[in-house]
Amino acid sequence: MAITWKKILVLLLICGAVAVVVLVPEVRARAKGLFRKAAEEVYVEGESEPTIYGSPKVYVVRGDDTYYHRGDCPQIKGKGAVPRPLNEAGQLYQPCPLCKPPR
Repeated sequence: MAITWKKILVLLLICGAVAVVVLVPEVRARAKGLFRKAAEEVYVEGESEPTIYGSPKVYVVRGDDTYYHRGDCPQIKGKGAVPRPLNEAGQLYQPCPLCKPPR
């Protein structure tokens, strides 16, 4: 495989874009917020629940070893909840008594 000028140029453009995201705090914060927003899925009453690997998606708060929650549970707002498949979370946690996620 021969290295052409086009390949070198594409590589330099990609490296430059990555450097901007990594080195410029404002760009990094904006990119992080966009990725986080894209990753969030909020459960809406009446819609089917989001899934991970075919299992309903529930949320767990890091450091809280008690409950798993629905995406719209007020107990997890602003706490950096992590999505988990229900079949995994159900083995380690209890369902939240407030939002009553699936079992």
